[in-house]
Amino acid sequence: FRWAVQLFLVVGGYVAMRSMVGKVWHAPQIVRFVARRYCRLGLPYVASLAIAAVACAWARGWVPDEVVGPHPQWDQFLAHAFLLQDILGYESLAPGVWFVSIEFQLGLIFVTLLNARDVLSTCLGKPIAAGLALGAGWTLAALSLFVFNLDETWDMWAVYFWGAFFLGAVIYLALRSSASTPLFSMYAKMMVVALAYSWRWRLVIALAAGLLLYWSGRLGLMQRWPASRLVGNLGRTSYSLFLIHFPVLVVTSALWVRLGGVSEASALARFAVRLFGQPGGRGSLLSRR
Repeated sequence: FRWAVQLFLVVGGYVAMRSMVGKVWHAPQIVRFVARRYCRLGLPYVASLAIAAVACAWARGWVPDEVVGPHPQWDQFLAHAFLLQDILGYESLAPGVWFVSIEFQLGLIFVTLLNARDVLSTCLGKPIAAGLALGAGWTLAALSLFVFNLDETWDMWAVYFWGAFFLGAVIYLALRSSASTPLFSMYAKMMVVALAYSWRWRLVIALAAGLLLYWSGRLGLMQRWPASRLVGNLGRTSYSLFLIHFPVLVVTSALWVRLGGVSEASALARFAVRLFGQPGGRGSLLSRR
């Protein structure tokens, strides 16, 4: 489960490049992007945290403290609302919500690179400016793979994950133009060198996901998949399901206990602790490590 987040990082980089690279990014566009991105990611996330706080308050005393955690404070909730809880050292209110903060940071880095491209294009020309922006992305990716991703004290910052995210962006360029295919080959080789330098299963999963994504595009599978309406609906609702899974788990466990299923609920609660971890712990379902 912990390694599954690499799939989302690679796909996120691919989607970001596909949806953003063809647009012009100056200050007004960046402001609108940040506002829209917070509305899409942040508002549902804040609502889910409020639901989780109510669920934990209602279940406290029936569900183990390792699951519901301590009573949340207002400053803790505000830090979460601004996606700064890990940076400011607050305990998480729900497992896995660190990923929302990282996704927001990755979007900020990406739009900054595109803004630099468009600002420089006025004096250097579009090809040179685009090359410089791409080179900056590569440089940051190399630093991520060989420096930041080796030190888990950086895992509250997007640079820790940039290597996997930028892989998806490179894959989009390679699929859009055959001239960019060598870039993907070079990037994959750089990841292999990073693995030889310091083996990390998370990078193995990211590289495997990237190869699957690349060859799916080359073979035309992405144009035909998903054919199932059910799979498509699951894809569209996956973020909501991710956000709501914790309060649903807490309420279900508490209800089971209140209805008299003490022994079964205890087993379920222990299973939940092992699988999802306590809200502030690094052993949660989407643990960074």
